[in-house]
Amino acid sequence: MAVLIEDRDFPLLVKAAGVALERGQTLLRWWNAFPPVELIELPGSREGCRMQYFFSELPIGGKPTTVMGCVQRSTFVRRASGSLPPASLSRWVSENFLQKCRWISPDGTPGGFHYRPAMVLDRGETAPRRVDEDLPLTLAEIGPRYQWAVVRLDLKDYMRSFPVVGKFHRWVQFMNREAGYLLFHPDFFSSPYPRPDGWVDEYCFGYSVVPWQVMPTPAAYGAGRFHSAYKDYRFYLLEDGSVAIDVLFLVAPRCERVLNMAGFDPVLGTVRLIDALTLGRTSIRERAHYAVNHYAIGHHGRVHHNLLNGMRRIWEETNWQPQRQAHAASR
Repeated sequence: MAVLIEDRDFPLLVKAAGVALERGQTLLRWWNAFPPVELIELPGSREGCRMQYFFSELPIGGKPTTVMGCVQRSTFVRRASGSLPPASLSRWVSENFLQKCRWISPDGTPGGFHYRPAMVLDRGETAPRRVDEDLPLTLAEIGPRYQWAVVRLDLKDYMRSFPVVGKFHRWVQFMNREAGYLLFHPDFFSSPYPRPDGWVDEYCFGYSVVPWQVMPTPAAYGAGRFHSAYKDYRFYLLEDGSVAIDVLFLVAPRCERVLNMAGFDPVLGTVRLIDALTLGRTSIRERAHYAVNHYAIGHHGRVHHNLLNGMRRIWEETNWQPQRQAHAASR
């Protein structure tokens, strides 16, 4: 049995999963209360994808905390080839998404998201257990079979999403060390937000990021280094056969450190030094923090888009069957 969690880490990761659930629920409750955030268009939106972001505050532990988020919609038109059998979109996503969202790119480099099961809490049980990383876990089992599941995510083409560096991703792939543990829970599998006009089928799932660093990395902001972060996907089949996919990403607090070089951040650390030398008479700290956060949330948007765009063949060629699912209609 190949497990991802070592014996000494298991009780600590169980505790971290409980923290992730609480923090994810806090973020989601705030968002589902329809907070008055101003959505700003994110420059560089890709074809068939609209990306927006926001900066705001929310209370965590009774204290105001900064928060930022990315909201985007990708649309894939119908180009059914008939090579695949008809399928319900919601059923296909619930049974196949975790296994179908990674691939080998034409240049031979890995792409997409690699999800590997690490730990589950079985329905009716009180103690979690480790599972084989090759367990064929599906989203459809979260709730009916498992109370929750913790999965490791490796972002295979994280470097590809950088505007300049991404052009050389084949040579900087060794720097691609972005990985983290995610908690899937039934509380994250629905949304009160309105559906688009003309929808006939829907599936929603989400996860909270576990505060547990998988491996050392020079980046100081990312999975395992967030205080709290939440992401969800909503898939819609439209009447014309198109597939629309909404992605929501929330993270609090906003980015306060960019790099970690033996405890020093050469980016914002330099900014603080300049601010001190100018006796705080410039707005360099505020402008630098805004620029860093703007870049960080934009990068997350590009990562999401590249993932869905890499799955374009599936969305465009599968002969989705217009069928309203019972669980979708109940939301």
